[in-house]
Amino acid sequence: SAALAGLALGCTGVLTMAASRPLRDGVRPARGPAPFPPAARWAAFAAAIALGAIQIPGAVGTTLVRASEDKLVLGSAADAVANADRALKATPWSAAAYAARAEGELAAGNIDAARADALDAISREPLEAEHRILLGRVEAAAGDFEAVVAAFREAVALSPHERRLGSPEVTVIGARLERHGYDPDDVLGPGF
Repeated sequence: SAALAGLALGCTGVLTMAASRPLRDGVRPARGPAPFPPAARWAAFAAAIALGAIQIPGAVGTTLVRASEDKLVLGSAADAVANADRALKATPWSAAAYAARAEGELAAGNIDAARADALDAISREPLEAEHRILLGRVEAAAGDFEAVVAAFREAVALSPHERRLGSPEVTVIGARLERHGYDPDDVLGPGF
């Protein structure tokens, strides 16, 4: 995880500082490896700390996305959205955070907000099929089956074996598509 990587980088910096022996009166000790100059030791230590600090927002964002998913499973759409909002503050570039907020908004019945977040997730990870499946689910909740078909076809084109295409939610949407005159095998692939 990111926290472990940060800890490892910090330890590397500390060990670099501890393992290198300083020059004594400008003379290198006779035995052992050549010491790093003090400026190089401090630079290595500072770089390790900086690299560790860079990992913090990602770790916080991932934790909050997972908390959002947990709240959704427990049936608290408002808490799921709140956790996803906090994840977006920590990692505004995160497609997973937008997708988590879209899931919460969808569960709360806020279709327009869910659609906007699903589209934001797609714009950040355009090759990720799961975000298009999410968009298809949002469009199904809105009753726009042409948009559902378009989103699911894009998901199948990106990843024909995406496991979420066989989820119970998508299966129910496939049945609804069939009632609206669409062939689920044509939309979701053979064997749906």
